[in-house]
Amino acid sequence: MKGVQESVRVWRVVGPGAAVDRFESATHEGVTPLVGREQEIGLLVDRWQLARAGSGQIALLVGEPGIGKSRTMRALRERVSDRVEVVLQYQCSPYATNSA
Repeated sequence: MKGVQESVRVWRVVGPGAAVDRFESATHEGVTPLVGREQEIGLLVDRWQLARAGSGQIALLVGEPGIGKSRTMRALRERVSDRVEVVLQYQCSPYATNSA
């Protein structure tokens, strides 16, 4: 590249991937068993059941990178998958960590 003195790593897109999100892409070889999150998952399942019964609910799962937020959500989806018609999943951009 003109004006670039160092080697630059380049990538080529060869087609769509099978992963539906960054977490699935990073864990394509599988995940370890989830340990110590039963209380959090239980709370989320309770909120899910209340929402299904018509009582609006919101749950906010926040924390530092790497503490298991995505893994906790995967466990929740596994527990309620037989009762889910539509899944909407949103993730923040890793390139905009200091913006709203």
